[in-house]
Amino acid sequence: MTASDISTMKSTMSSDRSSAQNTVITINSSLNTINTSTDVDLVAESNTNTITQQESSIKSSENSITKKEIDIQNSEKDLETTKQNNAIDLQSKQNSIASLEKTLEVNNQSLNELIK
Repeated sequence: MTASDISTMKSTMSSDRSSAQNTVITINSSLNTINTSTDVDLVAESNTNTITQQESSIKSSENSITKKEIDIQNSEKDLETTKQNNAIDLQSKQNSIASLEKTLEVNNQSLNELIK
């Protein structure tokens, strides 16, 4: 998982949060409209249906946000693991290069002694 993937997930989560906030604003607007109506039965029915639908929408958005947050946390852990593994691989290769350089130096000295 790359830093770009994490950034994309964070952006998606931010978008989901904005969507949830907009849903709440829509609920409040709907409630204000309904509350100004004069037909009591119509208001009661609209309140029940709209509130239930909006609550469902909010819960869905909250679940989506929670899932995205978990995905980001997992991606960050994967990124850290990858960084650690790469650091270990790099150190191993550096040690191998140093060992090969020493071997080459010893072999060059031996060759020079044979040539003399």
